Amino acid sequence: MGLDISYYSKIKRIGDADGETEYADGHTPIYVNPDFLAQADGLSDGAYTYADGDGFRAGGYGGYNAWRQWLAKQAGYRDIDAFDGAVAPDSPFLPLVNFSDCEGVIGAETSKRLAADFAAFADKVAGEPSYIAKFHEWKRAFEVASNGGAVVFH
Repeated sequence: MGLDISYYSKIKRIGDADGETEYADGHTPIYVNPDFLAQADGLSDGAYTYADGDGFRAGGYGGYNAWRQWLAKQAGYRDIDAFDGAVAPDSPFLPLVNFSDCEGVIGAETSKRLAADFAAFADKVAGEPSYIAKFHEWKRAFEVASNGGAVVFH
């Protein structure tokens, strides 16, 4: 088990998440995690079309959380396992660091913010080469989703 990421540009809602919508090429289901509504940027559960899409494996849950801990430290966080809300709301990567490790969606506006964070840190990150490679996969995901799209966790 692990976390897979899909990302899309120019999404458009075409149906409810009631099981009656047929999913075909160019369609994807989106589930909004109720614990992270702010990151969804107003999206709702349902079927969506998209202009461009791709995805990657973020890793097993333990591996993803280790990577997320590394990302947080790149931005100067003390420890996400002891996250106490004392971090300023505009801190780099906060909408990703403080997000589900299993399911949900990050909408276009939050993706724009995260794309800017990833761009600002692209030449600064250091450490495990596999973590840096994963950093660039996430960077690409948020760049694409910034164009009216979404990053989907599943």
